[in-house]
Amino acid sequence: MFLKRVRTHPHSRRQTQINLQENPLKSFLVSMFISSLRKQVPPEHHATYLLSHQSLEYLREPMGMTNKHVGYVFLVDWRRKIRWAGCSWATEDEEEALRRCAHVLVERYRASKAGGKAT
Repeated sequence: MFLKRVRTHPHSRRQTQINLQENPLKSFLVSMFISSLRKQVPPEHHATYLLSHQSLEYLREPMGMTNKHVGYVFLVDWRRKIRWAGCSWATEDEEEALRRCAHVLVERYRASKAGGKAT
């Protein structure tokens, strides 16, 4: 799977998971069970697993997050720009597109670090 390969890549920076609970009651319930939730998240991801109750309503449309009930994956470059986005279960074609986009970003990052111009 893509995530297993990218986690070990030297130019891969970080994977951040955000558990977004915009409903105040659901947010409260999730926070009550945070210790059992933490057991489901691998220890190496604890530092980058965030539980949020903030409303993202003003960001949903610009980020393409039209469905509140599915998870989203974003590939973000070193300049913090979203370069690829997906939601729900990925098809093989979508996973391949993510892999290719990540490869292009790594090559651009290398070029920028080597003194070349990154696009």
